[in-house]
Amino acid sequence: MVIIKNTKTQNDIIKKFNNNGESFFIQNYNFKYICDITPNNNDDKIIEYVEIYKRYKKYNSKSFNIDKDLHAYGNLTFCKFKINSAKIDSNPSGVYALVCKDKIIYIGETKKIKTRFNNGYGTISPRNCYKGGQRTNCRINNRIYEMSIYHQKIKLYFYECANYKEVEKLLLNSSNKNIQINTEENIKNNN
Repeated sequence: MVIIKNTKTQNDIIKKFNNNGESFFIQNYNFKYICDITPNNNDDKIIEYVEIYKRYKKYNSKSFNIDKDLHAYGNLTFCKFKINSAKIDSNPSGVYALVCKDKIIYIGETKKIKTRFNNGYGTISPRNCYKGGQRTNCRINNRIYEMSIYHQKIKLYFYECANYKEVEKLLLNSSNKNIQINTEENIKNNN
């Protein structure tokens, strides 16, 4: 799902995965493998899913209107997951990449990686589905859910750094056409 704005292929932009996928480079940034993102399954090994917005107290009120109250991603299906924190000693800041089939599907920045995934993307609360809620959390969680039901592995890679906002901006908005990366999920304009 990577859209490259020039004729270079993604392999020209992302240096090859090394150490059996344990890390890869974008420019000089070494993204290290953290874990596969695996949604929770029930006893039958079926991914558990929820329609979170129905749990919000406003849902049962007479004034509820799905088109007016929910944002564009609020009525999607979501899953629950947690990242394996064994490879992360603390809760560091940095830039992360979600990768599927050796293609980047999302690049983001975070002040706290465990919090971002375990309490943000991995657990969607009802209020996040309504206008004013966390649209990106809903969008990314649903994307992970959809890819997982089709047995596509989503891998989390992380580059730890203090200047995470600058690094993300550089990777997404680079003036160097040889490293410019835009993914469908990295749309910053959340109308």
